[in-house]
Amino acid sequence: MVLFSDKGRYYIYIYDKVGDSIMKKFIYLIALMLSSAVAVPAQDLISCTDASVESRDGKSTLVFTAIVSEKAVRSGEKLVVTPKLTTADGKEMYLKPFEVLGRTFERIEEQKQLLSRHDGQNAFLANGESRTYVQHVEMSGQVVSKDLQLEFSIRKAGCCSIKELPGVSYGKVRVLNDGPIMKNSLELSKVTDLESVSSILRHVGTESVRNEDAPVLFPVANAVLDPSFASNRQALKMIEDAFRLLQATEGAELDHVEIVGYASPEGEEDQNRQYAKERAEALKEYLVKTLSLAEDKFSITSGGEDWTGLRRLVAASVMEYKQAILDVIDNAPHSERKAKLKEIAGGRPYQSMLDVLYPQLRGACSISVWYKDKNNAVSIINAAVTDIDEGRYDAALEKLMPLQGDKRSWNAIACANYYKGEYEEAGKWFAKAAKAGDPDALGNLTKINQQNINY
Repeated sequence: MVLFSDKGRYYIYIYDKVGDSIMKKFIYLIALMLSSAVAVPAQDLISCTDASVESRDGKSTLVFTAIVSEKAVRSGEKLVVTPKLTTADGKEMYLKPFEVLGRTFERIEEQKQLLSRHDGQNAFLANGESRTYVQHVEMSGQVVSKDLQLEFSIRKAGCCSIKELPGVSYGKVRVLNDGPIMKNSLELSKVTDLESVSSILRHVGTESVRNEDAPVLFPVANAVLDPSFASNRQALKMIEDAFRLLQATEGAELDHVEIVGYASPEGEEDQNRQYAKERAEALKEYLVKTLSLAEDKFSITSGGEDWTGLRRLVAASVMEYKQAILDVIDNAPHSERKAKLKEIAGGRPYQSMLDVLYPQLRGACSISVWYKDKNNAVSIINAAVTDIDEGRYDAALEKLMPLQGDKRSWNAIACANYYKGEYEEAGKWFAKAAKAGDPDALGNLTKINQQNINY
């Protein structure tokens, strides 16, 4: 009898002329037993790729692709593979197992499926096959946020034995996480330009328009600013609030201020032009003194007689002879307008305008406070918000982190980290933004606290 090996298999050759057929069967069994004694490493039996836990709408699912080697099992063998997830703090979750069948077991399983009229995909794998494994995972948001490791527990079964193989670890699992809170359900607003908050504020580069929302008015033939005159207290407060809003906005700074003064179209035109300039100067001096502003930031213009304002007021009124008055303003030569207005209906409409409309035209009634963004912050933050909405969290953070000194970016930084599953980092930024008074961040903290996420 000679014992020799070839490629990991052991063979016995016996020189015996008697009982040859019986001896061949005996040799086969011995060879099979000896060859199985050379164990194939468990990690070479089955491999895994693209392992991830996807969290959507509060539900978590493990997904990976299992790849069976060409010689994982013999005909009379099968592997029972149980995936296991382990968190960084040692919590273990055993999931639904799957099987790798040798040819004998495979035939038995196929017969069972045939008898049960099962016509779907096989629930088992065979040598050389691969399949995507998808399994719902019962876990809280806290568990999803931690590092997850995937491991396979493998049992090998034959005709008369079951053997537990060493566990095989496949490393860290990617967490594709919308978190316990559904994607895009966190409060995340784009940064608004300041002009949407105050009509007095204008972003440099936008169209210049006449602003009539805060008219500072003056008595007839007068250029002394009296805060208590007419509606001046309300108008001055609106202007001061606009400056204070700009000063409180990180990432934005004052560029320049334009003030245009006007006079009502009565009396001498040259005198009215002077009144208009002096009224604009009076408002400038008030703001410089009240808000400690630099004088060189101001641009003063005399708008002269305010015919445009008069036409607007007449068109919006229900006064008699309205159309006749508008025809004069629109069509009469500039030098003849005043005389022609006095001629309409014996001067009664003109006297009505003197009493009701003209007082509204005597003032520095157009002010625009122009500002600019430092580092173009508004457009950058808003581009990052778009990235977050579309799932590009790393791209968003790349834009936002250079602006982390601007509190307008904090809630967006928090949201990007949260959707990435970086809950501890997100919590810090949410708290910081909420403390600074961001209403979106306050709402997000409330939602997250309801999910019992620990930071």
